[in-house]
Amino acid sequence: MGRKTYEAIASVQEWPYLGRPIHVISTTLTADVDPRVIVHRSAEAAVEALQRDGRRRVYVDGGATVRWFLAAKLVDELTLSQVPVLIGDGPSLFGSLGGDVGLEHLRTTVLDGGMVQTTYRVLGGPMPQTSE
Repeated sequence: MGRKTYEAIASVQEWPYLGRPIHVISTTLTADVDPRVIVHRSAEAAVEALQRDGRRRVYVDGGATVRWFLAAKLVDELTLSQVPVLIGDGPSLFGSLGGDVGLEHLRTTVLDGGMVQTTYRVLGGPMPQTSE
């Protein structure tokens, strides 16, 4: 996850990732910011550490982080969770992707409270817009 996502959940009393290694990508956090996480200075460094540890399936969180992994063509599946609240304004989900990302629908699940999770297979990374 990126720094902003980490900072959003760092103070949560009940840590949601118990027993799971958490890698945070940040150029500003110190390496010893939190014993529950491993801080990397770049996404490339995080990927190298995950590969070294033999991780083949990871959960990626945070708009800029997901955008980097999509551009690097390292995302096989994408699950989008929608909560039953319309937010009036704010940043877009991932920010600019530099082009469209093709998706194939795999499944949709409706959870308690009205949350909907839709999972897609990523067909490729961002595809640049073609000018005609």
